[in-house]
Amino acid sequence: MSFLLERDALNGKSGKAILTREGRNHELFGAKKIQADAEFQESDFKVIGTTLVQKKTTGVTQTGTMTIYYGTPYFLEMLQEYRKTGRLPYFSMQIVNDDPSTSVGSQIVVLYNCKLSKVPIAMLDADAEWLEEEVSFSFTDVAVMTRSSWAADRKRPFTCDSDSCDRFSNRVIRLEILDIYARARRVRVPARIRA
Repeated sequence: MSFLLERDALNGKSGKAILTREGRNHELFGAKKIQADAEFQESDFKVIGTTLVQKKTTGVTQTGTMTIYYGTPYFLEMLQEYRKTGRLPYFSMQIVNDDPSTSVGSQIVVLYNCKLSKVPIAMLDADAEWLEEEVSFSFTDVAVMTRSSWAADRKRPFTCDSDSCDRFSNRVIRLEILDIYARARRVRVPARIRA
């Protein structure tokens, strides 16, 4: 019988999240919890000859939430930009699970075309030792990179539909993934790749 060994359970704190906007990376060091979900939409499918009601998948909604310590400026800056220009900025986000104590390996999930859905503006709480805020967002594309599949995927360029996901932004994300992969494999990144 196969089972997961306790030493291969991933530590939830081992990793990082990186927000990429307009070609610049911002590590979300104030993040406490990040979760991205895909929820399938289903419609009832009924046919004559059976009382069974089947479910047909008709689409998928991709959303996420993050709990961060209050005072992280990036999301309020996006709100301000929207209020001034009428254009809500898009961004990409990498969520990296990298627990060196396991044999599971690193996993990198890149969320593309992220757009804010809700962001707190200001808060006070007399009962709180520290302030936390919850930010919600949606995204349109996702790429899952693992240690085993990374070698095969590294030559395939990342693509996205948004104007904010320009070629430079994609290169920044690829270099960050390359660095994580290199650390996991304990190899050096050749200078010609970085150029």
